[in-house]
Amino acid sequence: MSVPVVPMWRKASYAFYHSNITPRHASARAFAPDILKTIPLTRGDHAGETVRLRRLSVFDIARMAALMKSDTSSNLIPRSAHFLKGLFKRGDTGFGIVTENGKLIGQALMRSSMDLVPEVLHDALKSKFNQISGAHAYIGSIIIDPTYKGNRLMDTLVNACLDEAVLQGNAHAHARVRIENDQCLKKFENDFGFQTVLTAQSPDAEQPRLVHFLHRAL
Repeated sequence: MSVPVVPMWRKASYAFYHSNITPRHASARAFAPDILKTIPLTRGDHAGETVRLRRLSVFDIARMAALMKSDTSSNLIPRSAHFLKGLFKRGDTGFGIVTENGKLIGQALMRSSMDLVPEVLHDALKSKFNQISGAHAYIGSIIIDPTYKGNRLMDTLVNACLDEAVLQGNAHAHARVRIENDQCLKKFENDFGFQTVLTAQSPDAEQPRLVHFLHRAL
């Protein structure tokens, strides 16, 4: 039986990706499969199709940037290819939902760093909960292709991020929701157990933007 030969460029790509995973995440990623879940769609124009939840990597940056750029309904802050490359280099996590032909139709990012907690939020958390010790994870950039909505794909992405946050040893999870996005706010609070800690200007937006800062213990 012949042994398949892996091209040298693919070996180099794998080496680049894995060499850029920080020690903090190395043990969690060591045996993590790329395909995590298969999801049958039951509603909308794509009912009867199957999509897959999988981990994203540097090889997906172009598709991730394109999906963010094409999103006009959620008014998210677009992330550049440079930003996404830095995210994977730090060892942070991206989850994507892909169709059977490989089209990226949904994504979420999960970053772990105390630096992601602005000082004003840090003070609010300390006042509300008395202590905020432990590592913090931030869930953001959640996008679902509008033609696939109604299949609870956001639930799949957020739950994947929360599971990953726990796996990496985080004690807290954070998210931000625009003040006008009541539906998303209710979902985070009712379905995922987050609490609104503070409403203030987003630290990431180039233009003034009010957001709800959400928190839950893990």
